[in-house]
Amino acid sequence: MKKPQVLPLLILALALVNPANYAWAQGNLRSDVRYAPAFDLVDIQGAKLRSAQLKGKITVLAFWATWCYWCRREIPNLNKLHSLYKDKGIEVVGISVDQRGIMDVGPFLKVTPINYRILIGSPEMATDLNIFGLPRIMVIDKDWKIYRDYPGYIEFEALEKDVLALSAAGKKITSESPEKPKAIK
Repeated sequence: MKKPQVLPLLILALALVNPANYAWAQGNLRSDVRYAPAFDLVDIQGAKLRSAQLKGKITVLAFWATWCYWCRREIPNLNKLHSLYKDKGIEVVGISVDQRGIMDVGPFLKVTPINYRILIGSPEMATDLNIFGLPRIMVIDKDWKIYRDYPGYIEFEALEKDVLALSAAGKKITSESPEKPKAIK
């Protein structure tokens, strides 16, 4: 009787769960037009934010949790993006889907500085929105349509490229200036 080939199956399984495998999905624009999820949530200071208030702005929406290693690793990228572009019409918003909400997020923020707005969601909210893995980042245009949907860790340069592309798409590039703008004006 032949023994099953365990090693090839193990290698395949590890390749499928490797975060680097998200590169293919990250490199492709969505071909179908989808609107970003609607929400009405409270931030960590208790102020309400509705998704409708973000319409008209380019928004980077990050679903995350304090226990998620890749989410924690992504925080400096989102902090940097927020610092560079907050005055240029770009919103960075994190939605925590921690089980205990502010009870988990509050202590976490005392040791991990986050400079963008954090909203308190829930695991049930994530499930309702078909978000089954973290981190999950959506880059959303001014019409609240998803421009890119990143399932998994994403580098700063990719996020910056997306917000610059969306910002440049709103500006007319003339023949006198064939280069793409390097920064949002």
